[in-house]
Amino acid sequence: MHAAIAALTAAQILIHAPQQELGATRASVEKKLGPSGSVGTDFPASPFVEGGRDQVLTLGYPGAQIRVYAVPGRNTSALLAVVSGTDLIPTRTGVKIGADRGALLRELGGPDYEDEDQLVYSDPHPDDPRVSDQVRLLLKDDRLIGIEWRYAVGGAAR
Repeated sequence: MHAAIAALTAAQILIHAPQQELGATRASVEKKLGPSGSVGTDFPASPFVEGGRDQVLTLGYPGAQIRVYAVPGRNTSALLAVVSGTDLIPTRTGVKIGADRGALLRELGGPDYEDEDQLVYSDPHPDDPRVSDQVRLLLKDDRLIGIEWRYAVGGAAR
């Protein structure tokens, strides 16, 4: 039982590592990682402001992309996604690019979903269990080649 609790904790630490390392704004990301090599901007319809448009920035770094969601009228933002094929983001766990599947499973425990190419872990939001933050560990030949974090917009940007 103790190992299962420790594994759950390790998975949750991994899921939320970019939020703690990078923060939720372009400024906080660039303070930690330096200026991004490229910046893309999308303006999706706002789920929070009727008829409004929010802003999603995609910050490009060597081997990584970071997406930040901003609600301009509310002056709030949230980390939306991080995709990395490098150890650019410290994970605060034993999860490192190149690790083998067995080491990942020992560190994190059983995933919510697993197949030949990925391990997926989720952390449901306490205020809405239908919404969860996720980390997807991308595998090739049972070795970690990339990590994809996805965060639900609802909790942080409301």
